[in-house]
Amino acid sequence: MRTLVYLKQTRFNFPASEVFQWHCRDGAFERLTPPWQEARIIDTVGEIEDNGSIIIKTKIGPMWIKWKLKHADFLNGRQFRDILIKGPFKYWNHLHNVISDGPDSSVLEDRIEFAMPFGIFGTIFGSPKVKRMLKSMFEYRHRVLQDDLTEHAKYTNPESLKILISGSNGLIGSTLTSFLRTGGHRVSRLVRSQSDMTSTDIFWSPNKGIIKTSDLEGFDFVIHLAGENVANGRWNSRSKDKILQSRVLGTKLLSETLAKLKTPPKALLCASASGYYGNSGDTSVNEAHVLGDGFLPMVVQQWEQATKNASDAGIRVINMRLGVVLNPRGGALKKMLTPFKLGIGGRIGTGEQYISWVTLDDVIGAMHHIMTGCDIQGPVNIAAPTPATNAEFTKHLARSLHRISIMPVPAFMIKLLFGDMGKETVLTSTRMDSTKLISSGYRYKFANLGPALDHMLGTHAKHEL
Repeated sequence: MRTLVYLKQTRFNFPASEVFQWHCRDGAFERLTPPWQEARIIDTVGEIEDNGSIIIKTKIGPMWIKWKLKHADFLNGRQFRDILIKGPFKYWNHLHNVISDGPDSSVLEDRIEFAMPFGIFGTIFGSPKVKRMLKSMFEYRHRVLQDDLTEHAKYTNPESLKILISGSNGLIGSTLTSFLRTGGHRVSRLVRSQSDMTSTDIFWSPNKGIIKTSDLEGFDFVIHLAGENVANGRWNSRSKDKILQSRVLGTKLLSETLAKLKTPPKALLCASASGYYGNSGDTSVNEAHVLGDGFLPMVVQQWEQATKNASDAGIRVINMRLGVVLNPRGGALKKMLTPFKLGIGGRIGTGEQYISWVTLDDVIGAMHHIMTGCDIQGPVNIAAPTPATNAEFTKHLARSLHRISIMPVPAFMIKLLFGDMGKETVLTSTRMDSTKLISSGYRYKFANLGPALDHMLGTHAKHEL
């Protein structure tokens, strides 16, 4: 059996104990899983520190493959191993080693020893691909760890925060939950299905107006992210009503309930959207801009107005007007990947419409900053400071995927297939101004589109246009 080795070392300006503890908290697996790699935990036995085990499944092409790994050689503050018991490799031994380099510095060393299946043929033909995969994966992992530790270090209070999140199963909510838990914070979820509840979850039914007021006492922050997807297909009167009510009813119920509390939260962070501005062409729009025309602006206006009870009660309310959130696990980018990977992607319509994009990493970072790093309130644009036209966006995406972009989609086809939904989403131009958030002290991790796409897709390309 020929054993191969992959090694990645990175220096962190954080104590070894802090870097190590981050890896042992709930959410670490999810934070370290690259967004281009589908992977899920399906069972755990014990913990890392007591040499427990974990079963995960990863998707390779159309197939899901199970891995059973045993934790071993745990040394608190220093190291642990993941050893493959059953899975796609003949041998797999991953050492997570954190080496102290003084009181405020350490080196993280990920060392993987592995052997390919199918003997010499697997080694010759499979190992180069595995090494490229590992290089992309661990560059991503170490970047995320560096960013997360830096973000958490901004909150200097030794007490962990108690945070309540609605919409925790969505792309943003699930990622935010993992981020906060790896930072040592206590997260509870607002859930609509009692069968899915854990001991820390709170049940609510926005459509029936059900929520127990006393359950909401004692939270430092409440983050409301729940809402029906606006881009699931053509709109009709029923789907429009569902989109509107999913935002207004839940927001109003939560706002009214928080206003009644004896100890209300320090802030309510409520999702909102760039849809407030409608089609604004190439005009740069800030939070003081007039309401746009159309269905989505009307929805966002009522959505934000539904937080009024909380703000009237003296609670700091932040209406987070999110741009197009980019992550290959969901949303617009996920839908675009297949045609672009096949080489049949291209601009939509004229390609001149602006896309106010933002990475999921920066959405999470902005929320943490709003909670712990500033006193910002009211509407706030959360979008990268460099909006891109649709033509620019598609060129960058094609370059990140090492594909061509030569198949434009005419605007009339979008209108024919999707009606008003297509007209108010992919054909609408919104150029958001992020000055308010930046002036409050937030620094974007990804301000430029090309490097952002490379990070999320595990690629590297030249993006000069």
